[in-house]
Amino acid sequence: MKRFLLLLLVLVPFVAKAQSYIQIGPAFYPMSAWGGVAVADFKIIGGNTGLSMGVGAMAFANTSRTHDEPDAGKRINEFYAAPQVSIRYGFSEIFNIYLRGGVGWLGDKKEGADLNNNFLFNAEAGLGLSLSRHVGLYLEGGLPFSSLGLRFAF
Repeated sequence: MKRFLLLLLVLVPFVAKAQSYIQIGPAFYPMSAWGGVAVADFKIIGGNTGLSMGVGAMAFANTSRTHDEPDAGKRINEFYAAPQVSIRYGFSEIFNIYLRGGVGWLGDKKEGADLNNNFLFNAEAGLGLSLSRHVGLYLEGGLPFSSLGLRFAF
C-alpha cells in the first residue's frame, strides 16, 4: 500500500500535465524559533491565464529548549503535518505568487512529559523564482510559519 501511495504521488503531476513543486527549507515558527519545512504542491487545475490550483501536504519539524519555568532547559520536539490547498498565479515561466493553507496536526513533546496534540491552521503567501527548469527559490510569510528555501519543479 505504501508503494502504491508513493507511486501515486510521483505520477499525479504528470497525469495533471502541469508543473508541480517540492519546496524544502528552514522555517520560522514563532513559539519555537527555527525548524525545517517540506511542502509538496501538485497542480490539479491550470489554465492559459497563468492561474492554477494545487493540492499537497506540508510537514514542519523542530527541536528546541524550553524557557518557561519550571521546565526551563528541557528539550521539546515539535512536528506539524497538514494537507494543503494552493492558488498560484504565474506572471511568467520564471516568477509566480501563491496563497496556500490547510488545517493539520501539531504534536509537541517535552522531555519527560506526554505527547501534546493540537490542531493548527496555517496560511502562507509566497513568491517563487525559477533559476532553471527544475530548480528555483521561494520566499513565503504566513501564520504561523514563514519560510525560504529551494524549490524543485517536476
